[in-house]
Amino acid sequence: MHVILHGMATAGVQRLASSISTEFDDEHYRADLASIVGVRSDESLALWIDELCRAQVGQAVGGARFACKSFGAVFGLTLADDTAVVLKLFPSTFDETALRAIASCLARIHEAGFPSPKPLVPLFQAAGVWGAFYELIDGTVLDAHRVDVRRTLAEALAELTRIVGDVDPTGLPLAPTRRHTVWGTPHRVGIDLGVAGGEWIDARAAAAQRAVRAAALPVIAAHLDWGTKNALFVDGKLRAILDWDSLMIASEAELVGRAAAQFTAQWELPVRLAPTREEASAFVHEYEEARGRRFTPVEQLVANASADYLMAEIARQVFRGPDSADDEYCALLRETAATPLISFK
Repeated sequence: MHVILHGMATAGVQRLASSISTEFDDEHYRADLASIVGVRSDESLALWIDELCRAQVGQAVGGARFACKSFGAVFGLTLADDTAVVLKLFPSTFDETALRAIASCLARIHEAGFPSPKPLVPLFQAAGVWGAFYELIDGTVLDAHRVDVRRTLAEALAELTRIVGDVDPTGLPLAPTRRHTVWGTPHRVGIDLGVAGGEWIDARAAAAQRAVRAAALPVIAAHLDWGTKNALFVDGKLRAILDWDSLMIASEAELVGRAAAQFTAQWELPVRLAPTREEASAFVHEYEEARGRRFTPVEQLVANASADYLMAEIARQVFRGPDSADDEYCALLRETAATPLISFK
């Protein structure tokens, strides 16, 4: 997409517009971005982001580090004073109550010393879109099939669970396993969760929800997108966990079971997305060791139900029909139909 900039655009805005143009050159991905920011040209979006920076952090845009869209639209920016920040714009599926609860929980977690981006300004709303600014943290995504990386992620999750034991989760969204619809709103435009032939996936997810809702376990503020794709390492050490809009109300067992099924997933390295049964089980055992206690039989059941739901969720998002080849998570979901993903032996 060619970008034509008018005379009001600074060099920083031009660089940001170019970054947006490069990242969102696919029409479907562009439509995905538009679901949050509206239909805007590269220039108009860059100029608007520049206005947000000036209004919220008191600096103009000096350059762009990255631009991407998953659940939210995220922009890595260098400001005019060379400060590096992240701007996250949230989808309309988050209401104000949930966003303020997430912001409050993250502030407590960061203040407790957990490796997480520092919120720079209070949550704000502009043009009907909620947003937040955070410090930008550099680091590298590592392969969580490596034993040392897996153990680090398990131990960090145990530390986070200890911290959030004193954090009130009121106002956070409910975990998907606690909702009364099988699937929520897809996080990307174009995902069809009703493709014929995938009803067996829906059934696995619904059974997992029933198992979780039947267990009376205490709930916490749980990071439900825990894995190496949201972890940055420097010199082999964990530097930061990202994506805190994934905080939801769930039990500890739900949190750990879901993490066990997805902690290896990332799209930067040419390795398997899904863990093996052995890796998922080892992750949970390392978590239990770090927490200093074993899961009870009820918690074990809930952890595996939560893992089932995560596998089904990913499988349903990529399912293209009964004649299409299984992706890794669809194959893993079939493999675990009779034998749970996590072994607690």
